[in-house]
Amino acid sequence: RSATYHRGTKHQWARDDPAFVVLIAYLLLVSTAAWCIGFGRGSPLSVLSLALYVLLVDFVVLGAALSTLAWTVANTYLLLPSGGRGGRSGGSGGGDERVEWLYAFDVHCNGLFVLSLLL
Repeated sequence: RSATYHRGTKHQWARDDPAFVVLIAYLLLVSTAAWCIGFGRGSPLSVLSLALYVLLVDFVVLGAALSTLAWTVANTYLLLPSGGRGGRSGGSGGGDERVEWLYAFDVHCNGLFVLSLLL
């Protein structure tokens, strides 16, 4: 049902609102501030520099790089041949069955959410 809904209405699998990314950024900022205070690096400049590093490098740059790698691997090696859907008949046919890059980044955000809760 969920696949039919997405295919018939939105034609995208990734979240279309940035609220989840903002929530993860907030959790990362809180854990960064707690880490700085807990390990005696509580100066505002130290907290700010580490927070910028965590958000820009760890979250955005590495997340985009890993999402691009996973997106490339999925679209290159993990697609079914265009002749069918694994031997089963029915469904929506060949269509556009490629993985979206934004969905790959969304998977990265889902994994980082669990990590930010553990931190």
